[in-house]
Amino acid sequence: MLKSNTLILGFVIVLALLLINPFEVCSEDSGVKSKGIVHNIAGDRLVERVGGLYQPEGLDKYMKRRFDQLEDRLGELENQMGEMLTILQKLDSQRSGTNQVLT
Repeated sequence: MLKSNTLILGFVIVLALLLINPFEVCSEDSGVKSKGIVHNIAGDRLVERVGGLYQPEGLDKYMKRRFDQLEDRLGELENQMGEMLTILQKLDSQRSGTNQVLT
């Protein structure tokens, strides 16, 4: 009895795996359409004309542009942290000044 239930369960699992294909390839283009051509690239990657042909910008240019954006954002955050540090130092000096007056 247990053997027949195991066989039936195994058959159902194999049948389910055959009917549900987890490795199905998407039939739609998921690339970026630019200049009438679909390129399989990141959405923020530029398409440039080189030698009369449109092609995605080089990976080195793309990564440089992304790292420059990251560096700019980190610079902004560093400035904001500096401003916050100044405000905290002022608050700390005010707090320590009021503690000295009270004691």
